[in-house]
Amino acid sequence: MIAHSAVRMALKNRIIVDVLRDRLDFDPERVSAAARQQLEELAEQESLTAERLRSSRENPAAPKDLLAGDRTRDPLRSEKARRGTIVEQLGRSLWADIADDEVVAELVERSWQDAWDEIESSVRRRAALVAPYEPDARYAAQRTDRLATLVAMDLAGLAAERGVALEGPG
Repeated sequence: MIAHSAVRMALKNRIIVDVLRDRLDFDPERVSAAARQQLEELAEQESLTAERLRSSRENPAAPKDLLAGDRTRDPLRSEKARRGTIVEQLGRSLWADIADDEVVAELVERSWQDAWDEIESSVRRRAALVAPYEPDARYAAQRTDRLATLVAMDLAGLAAERGVALEGPG
């Protein structure tokens, strides 16, 4: 759960940066590849940790003040063995997740939702700071005239650009 949460957080941040900073469209394929890369990095870290624990169990450095055969090192050794087993299982699970399209799709979907939730709450906070715009009655009454003027200007400009003469009613 912790590993998947870390992957989702990294993906959420990537989605936000891609969309807001880099102005890229959301691409599930790109995010899926990033999810697999994140899972692979975590799996490799767990594999290295498991190897380090295995190595330290096989070659324990004996404290100088302990007599040969002292049993005080056995609990430490069994704790390292237990941790090593857990880390190895986590690594294998992460490697399996990389190949599991459903797991990757779920990570992408939840990351997209997390990104949207974060962006949405930011937009809502900013929008709440701005007073809503309400046109006055005079503005609303003059709307039709303004639109007619705009259309006439646009049509006149377009006609002039195209070399077409506008004819009046009649």
